[in-house]
Amino acid sequence: MYGVPTPAEQAAAIALHLRARGATAVCTVGDGVKIVGRAPSGALIELYERPGHGYHIRRRGTPTGVTEYLGPFVSWKEAAASALRA
Repeated sequence: MYGVPTPAEQAAAIALHLRARGATAVCTVGDGVKIVGRAPSGALIELYERPGHGYHIRRRGTPTGVTEYLGPFVSWKEAAASALRA
């Protein structure tokens, strides 16, 4: 892997980062940068990239089941940190 990583390589790296920091049931989805799993709190999280618009988080874990949208984040590391706090 030299140069700029492909979306699949980037998604795999983000998923590994999340798992190493306590997220569970983490998997990549599709061809782009999209990762779903559970934050250490148990909340369902989805981290995805919108090219040209940064990284975003969807979080569902509130008692009402309402989905919260967080972002945009400039870097995936900022988005991952937010996802882990979900």
